[in-house]
Amino acid sequence: MYVIIVGAGKVGWNLSRELIARDQEVTLIESDHRRYRIVEEELEHAVQYGDATELWVLERAGIQRADLVIAVTGDDEDNILICQVAKEKYLCDRVIARVNNPRNHDHFRLLGIQPAVSATDLILRLIEHE
Repeated sequence: MYVIIVGAGKVGWNLSRELIARDQEVTLIESDHRRYRIVEEELEHAVQYGDATELWVLERAGIQRADLVIAVTGDDEDNILICQVAKEKYLCDRVIARVNNPRNHDHFRLLGIQPAVSATDLILRLIEHE
């Protein structure tokens, strides 16, 4: 399975690390050059520098053959755009998006970006369950 992960924050970096340890082929894309250099020291060729909202960056990462695209940046608009492009332009069947602001969850759902994962919503559900 080939996975593209966008966003090398804690979630993206740890997810990349875990998938690589499970023998999955992963490309992690990061737009912040300082963060990219830090992550690149560990992940080497599995990380690429660039803004994944630009088509050429996704194409350089091999989105045409991606089985799964995961957008976990700190920006909901970027996550929506990346997942929409993956699904509609590159016909990637499986996408996962991080929702930073729970108020945006409905926008992801309306645009067919599922699953959309909101840590805030998950914690609120756990609190309500308790």
